[in-house]
Amino acid sequence: MMLASWQRIPLAEMRVQTAMAQSGTLRLPDAVSALSYSRVDPGFRMYLDRRYHKVVQLVDFLAAADIAGTAAVVEACEVFASGGSRQWLKVAGAEKAEIIDRCLDEMPRPEESVVAEFGAFVGYSAVRMAGGAGHVVSFESDAVHVLVARHLIFRARQTSEVLPGMAHDMIPRLAEDWGAGGLG
Repeated sequence: MMLASWQRIPLAEMRVQTAMAQSGTLRLPDAVSALSYSRVDPGFRMYLDRRYHKVVQLVDFLAAADIAGTAAVVEACEVFASGGSRQWLKVAGAEKAEIIDRCLDEMPRPEESVVAEFGAFVGYSAVRMAGGAGHVVSFESDAVHVLVARHLIFRARQTSEVLPGMAHDMIPRLAEDWGAGGLG
């Protein structure tokens, strides 16, 4: 387990923001990107804004409501997902969540087992499963989704993991990290 502390250092923050604003690969939120220069092509920026707009809205929704804890994160995601066509979010809620819960309840698990999820998206399922199944390791190929899922897990105050990578590359890692007895 890694222990860390955080504190805001204004000069360091400004250096990081400047470096990100000059980067051709990192997208800054509009409030931060008020720095006047950017090497990001406007067409690519529009693509990113269009591709991740719902994910950004979810993060903003959670931040505005100051959500913390497993039950609160799960409920907030479900409320957000039911907010209409512009907010619809592809999460395994309602009947699908009940099926996942039932399968996890019926599955015999050794004490040191792990639930593996392939495709974390925003982390809703990982948070929900960890609430009743213990440790969850999710794999996600999209870097933005990895960060958002980690954010949701942090807000839920859980220790589950979201790791970047493709399933076919990551399956061997499960046996290495958890041992063959932990995989079912």
